[in-house]
Amino acid sequence: MFACPSGTANPALGSIDDKACQRCSLGTVASTAGLGNCAPCEAGKFQNDEGKTACKDCMKGTFIDVESAGGCKACPLYASTAAEGTVSSTDCGCTNGFIELLSNGIDKSGGFECICPAGKERKGDADGGVSCKPCDLGMYKANAGNDLCVKCPLLESTTPSVGATSSEQCVCNPNFFMGPPSGGVESGVESGVESGVERGVS
Repeated sequence: MFACPSGTANPALGSIDDKACQRCSLGTVASTAGLGNCAPCEAGKFQNDEGKTACKDCMKGTFIDVESAGGCKACPLYASTAAEGTVSSTDCGCTNGFIELLSNGIDKSGGFECICPAGKERKGDADGGVSCKPCDLGMYKANAGNDLCVKCPLLESTTPSVGATSSEQCVCNPNFFMGPPSGGVESGVESGVESGVERGVS
């Protein structure tokens, strides 16, 4: 009997013809010579070439939950895995400040999306990645999601610190004060009032 080389198998055991050897298909391997069938790659591993002797671990940020896989599935955008060889999408987790928005509202088995929390927005990193970073001064974001931060509603207004989550955190810039509801923000100098005290009055 002819022993097929590793990476191939002979389903018709007993054949003495090397032409009976078949290359292992995608997602299967033959680690030794003389096998009758190629072995499937187990969950968490894959093989995307034919005629191979070993399976490969899914890379970080990917997973596969079935046997005989020719490739791995990617985690949701802005999510990754803690290690290689992951077998389930539930092992994916949001990174770089993103939080999970669960599709079923209960757990990650129903899928999820990575979003920025309130007070933060998506911004590019120096290394080409994307992170959730606090809204700049004068900006705020009230709800979690991947919308951008928005400017304080009135001119000459800002926020005391970065990462504001409400327009109520917007305050007037120095030398400006909150005018009548229809007037918006006014300059204390131009209106003859500084720090709420009329000029010329001791």
